[in-house]
Amino acid sequence: MNQIPANQISDFFLRLSPDSTQPLRGEKPPKVESQLEAWFKDIIATKKVENVFELEVWLRAIDRFFLIENQPFSQEIIRNITVKDFSEETRILKAGVERMGHIVCLILSKGDASYSRFEDFLESNINRYYGIRPKEKLVRRDNGFAEAMDLLGEALSDFRLILGDMCKLPKISFHSFLSAGRLLTREINRNGYLTYLLDRKFKPYYDHISNPYICRAIYESDESSNKRELARLFLEFFRILRYLEFIGRDLPREPYLKKDLLLFCLIRHEIRHLMRHMHETSIKAFETQTLVRETIDAIVYAIEMEAKKVFVFELLNFSDSQSGDQIKIRAENAYSILKRGFQEATVTLVQAIYPDVRGEEIFDTYVTRQSQSIQLRRDLNVLFEQVRAFFVKRDLEETGNMIRYIVDFQQSSLKYLMYKDWQDFDLFLNEIKKAKTLPAMMSILHKFETYLASLLIEIGKRSVFINLSLE
Repeated sequence: MNQIPANQISDFFLRLSPDSTQPLRGEKPPKVESQLEAWFKDIIATKKVENVFELEVWLRAIDRFFLIENQPFSQEIIRNITVKDFSEETRILKAGVERMGHIVCLILSKGDASYSRFEDFLESNINRYYGIRPKEKLVRRDNGFAEAMDLLGEALSDFRLILGDMCKLPKISFHSFLSAGRLLTREINRNGYLTYLLDRKFKPYYDHISNPYICRAIYESDESSNKRELARLFLEFFRILRYLEFIGRDLPREPYLKKDLLLFCLIRHEIRHLMRHMHETSIKAFETQTLVRETIDAIVYAIEMEAKKVFVFELLNFSDSQSGDQIKIRAENAYSILKRGFQEATVTLVQAIYPDVRGEEIFDTYVTRQSQSIQLRRDLNVLFEQVRAFFVKRDLEETGNMIRYIVDFQQSSLKYLMYKDWQDFDLFLNEIKKAKTLPAMMSILHKFETYLASLLIEIGKRSVFINLSLE
């Protein structure tokens, strides 16, 4: 089957769109392309490509974190942004800086044993803390990107100390928070090699798409502009899925999940720009291909709705969350919604070209809408029966169990409901928690039972249940 080699999709996109390789900020350093290639040869040889990619992701995430439109704040907080305490956002920022500092040490270390480098790191921080002039470097690195890592490591060490002292303050103002962001981004932008690395978004070193159906869809497009546009869309989808992998990796083991708000802000920023590009460019590129054009339009609508679920509901005022369990649940739900949305976007776009391709042939972890709807209907039926059982027992002491059943559904299957139903469900749960007498509980549960029955009827009308026999 003719296809673009799996490890060349981003390079293919860049060759079709040469202007995208030009840096967007500052003056391009001399011989930067050859230095980047030479540096990545060393990075590949030492098996640190993932470290470089993760560092790039965190650099982008911290830059986007300071844009208020990327934060999942409520409208009330945005209206009073100048009086908000940004202490928690500063702690999140500090955690991100610490993670970047660790990654820089991994990139610069000679091997697994990096004790000597750790000694240098400690000495540098101690000297800087006490105002002692650091010793002069004996060796100057020949490669600009390698030297940029050294400078970035020093800047992160300084910034970590500043943030540590800021976090001790009783309150951090909006303007202080923004000033801290400007200091860090200005330090990064001073280095032409770092800005070149960040401005050249897609790189063949780690933007790999190995699925043969995607490669074939791009290769067999009629015009070069269509090839470029398809490559761009698939690369964008897969890049956001890669961002989500870092969040997914943190969910079972990371004690401070609020740090991942940095990544969510990056994803929100990229979704906003991607949706604008698809509206203004992608749809026009496939003007003569009705099915693909309509599919892209549908994908835009679906992703915008999924993003709204995440940033207007699940992550709303996430930085101010206090409960550890709630933080994890909200992060898990947001991660699942976005992952499912971009997997479906990818599969849907491929199916517009090759209708017989199944989602499982593109993603190993793909869950079909049919499977989601089956689980939703099954879990709703269980909850409906629990409510009816409460009517039989009429025992106020069973309220705790009833609330646990509702919360379990909220945390597991609510995300499969239409977004418009989420608020009503939450309102019912709050009213049930407030009920202190048996008559009050029976009254609200009767309304809740009617609400669940209407949901079951609506779910049963979904197209995925046509000709489907359920046990």
